[in-house]
Amino acid sequence: MSYDEYIPISKDRYDIISARYINYIKNLDDPNTEPVTVFDPLSAKQIQELELIREVSKDLQMKKEDYVKKAAQAKIEEEKAAAEKPKETEEPKKEE
Repeated sequence: MSYDEYIPISKDRYDIISARYINYIKNLDDPNTEPVTVFDPLSAKQIQELELIREVSKDLQMKKEDYVKKAAQAKIEEEKAAAEKPKETEEPKKEE
């Protein structure tokens, strides 16, 4: 999605965002003001889902790292086995 596309929003949502932006501009240089909240806070359900997603992501990352380690170890073992395997010698030719 490019930045020049028009995304329609409701008049109420526009008014909320505009008011927050105006508040932000007014308090931009004032160090004594509280931080301005631009986005709505997440609901309890959304926070729970976010925590679950983070937990699952950590588990998947750990599994991925384990698979990569196992694949690297298997490759090393395969290379060792190939190096240890005696080279097949050619049978001497029989003279007729």
